[in-house]
Parts: sequence; structure tokens; C-alpha cells
Amino acid sequence: MARNFDGVDDVINLGSDISLDDLTPITICAWIYPEGWGEGSTGNIYVKQNLSNKYGLRVNNVAITAGLEFSRAQATVDASAQSAINTLALNQWWFVAVTYRSSASPRVQLYIGAPSALVTETTYTTQVDGSGSPGSDGAV
Repeated sequence: MARNFDGVDDVINLGSDISLDDLTPITICAWIYPEGWGEGSTGNIYVKQNLSNKYGLRVNNVAITAGLEFSRAQATVDASAQSAINTLALNQWWFVAVTYRSSASPRVQLYIGAPSALVTETTYTTQVDGSGSPGSDGAV
């Protein structure tokens, strides 16, 4: 189903079915066409959160300048990855993906591809495995 967003507080809510809770490993994929970087220069592609845990895939033009990032709350140190500077550009299609595994290294891997290029793992400004078990993302 195609969606037409107006650029103001747009969201697709997948609900909180128990079958979507505490998934690991997980892969999140999306075709995106960013026309801007989002509120505060961060645009969410996928976010799952409750009061004690949050994880998500987003575009970011703050600290990493024109890139992709993912983070997942863990008990001690959060797992995260940020793509290299200028890995995304506005006003064109991109295929983006992240894989997260709770018990392997690297835990987080990011993938980016344009329509005319192969999808490849990105280079990173940071890639942190994190430590401790992943927090539960079950419904509150």
C-alpha cells in the first residue's frame, strides 16, 4: 500500500501485537525517498519503543551528516551503528536495511543501495556491539 505523507507528524502505526515483541535477530528494510532530514534533522524510518526500551532506524543530518543510523537499547551499553558521512542524499530513492543480532559480533550492520547500484554494507563512523541483554520492547 502506498502512502502519501504531508510532512507533518506522519506515522504508520503497526500496533503492539505480541508477535512483534522482543524480536532478535531482526532485519528492517525500506525504500525511502527523503526530501528532508526530519524534525531536528533526524527522520525516523522505523521506531519501536515503550517506556524502558527503544530501537530504531533513521536518517540523520546532525552528528553524522547525511547518513543512516540504528540503535537498540541493551542492559549496559546500547548497540548502535552510524554510517559514514554523506552516504545518503536527498531527493532520490534509496534502499536501506539494518540487521541486528543479540549474540553475534558485529551486532548491527547497515546496508544502503541506490536504484542503479548494488546494495552493500556501508562504512561506519561508529559501530558499537553494546553489552548486556536487549531490553524488552513489549507493549506497556
